[in-house]
Amino acid sequence: MRADRLLAILFHLQIHQNMTTYQLAELLEVSRRTILRDIEALSAAGVPLYTQSGTGGGIRLDERYRLSLTGLHTAEAQALFFSGNTTLLADIGLAESAKRLLLKFYATLPALHQQAVAHMQQRLLIDSTWWVDIHAPDSVPYLLDAVNQDRYLQMIYQHHDGHIVERTVEPYGLVAKAGTWYLIARRMEEFRIYRVSRIHQVTMQDHTFQRQADFDLQHFWQTHIHRFVESLLHYRYTLKIREERKDFVRWYSTGRYQIIETEHDEGWFTAHFEAEGIEPAMMFVFGLGKDVIVIKPPSLINAILDRSQDMCKHHVPD
Repeated sequence: MRADRLLAILFHLQIHQNMTTYQLAELLEVSRRTILRDIEALSAAGVPLYTQSGTGGGIRLDERYRLSLTGLHTAEAQALFFSGNTTLLADIGLAESAKRLLLKFYATLPALHQQAVAHMQQRLLIDSTWWVDIHAPDSVPYLLDAVNQDRYLQMIYQHHDGHIVERTVEPYGLVAKAGTWYLIARRMEEFRIYRVSRIHQVTMQDHTFQRQADFDLQHFWQTHIHRFVESLLHYRYTLKIREERKDFVRWYSTGRYQIIETEHDEGWFTAHFEAEGIEPAMMFVFGLGKDVIVIKPPSLINAILDRSQDMCKHHVPD
């Protein structure tokens, strides 16, 4: 809707102060011509917008002009109350502050929105932490201070293979993934990821570093996740499975899979899988037992035959 887009333009300009029409068009996924028409409409409505040409130019909103939340939709109010995670906020000492903020915001909502939020809270719960209760390291708030202040960190770090090293890094950000905290830091001009639970000792230095201006934490993390998953799921195999075992595939398959329906195999379906290696693939095949046929690769077929023979020899009574 155009009204929502006009508000979005004003909010973006209020946050960023100055943006080009190309930037706004990319953010809102419309053409530059559409943005120009919207800017003209906002100006005609009395919104104090200014344009500046040349390097560093763009659309600017008068800094004295501010938007309120009077145009808040019911769904937006509901989303706000489910966008945070107090468990993770507790790790960095902000849980109580977040609760107070939501309480203040809730008190300012119209009665209709308050009812919608209360209705949703009794019907939807989002828990992003892992099943096992793993407490966050005590160093998380300390690391956040270093991130906020752009201060160098000197730390003792243990790699996954047990090797212990001493590192001096530039801390750029903290990320919580399924309840596990990671430190994003730069060392020797390269960005690296450190699992916070493996940091045994950390000291914040007195001197600061110059943060890279174009670093984007969300973009960096999403790119890393994509590359990490791709590097893990390097083993590909194809199976033919009985139809009644589709639930087993959904619940227990490791990695990714794609089901290919075939007309000539009544009672069976074919699926392509991606896994971390041949061992997870063999475990999955053994779980399906007689309800699966390995199509490819030959390496998986041979490995299953060898493992089956070894198991038979081991379990045959003397």
